[in-house]
Amino acid sequence: MFQLNKPQKLSKKDLRKLNKFIEELKTLNCTIPVIVERERDVETLRNLGLKGEILKINTGITIVEFADMVANTYKEVILLMN
Repeated sequence: MFQLNKPQKLSKKDLRKLNKFIEELKTLNCTIPVIVERERDVETLRNLGLKGEILKINTGITIVEFADMVANTYKEVILLMN
């Protein structure tokens, strides 16, 4: 996968892979929620064009409560963690 912690120049091949990943993520997010850590992550995904449900882990409840809620609500999710 890509390490985007620091600015770097992507090759055309890597750029195509990244664009394909984003397009696939957008398609999957139509029916599967994406879980991220912070509001900034939500904003970034929205700016990339994701229109489906995006859940933040950091909402003021414990990680156990969050995991229970997710397990009881969704059949599958996509985790995007740093």
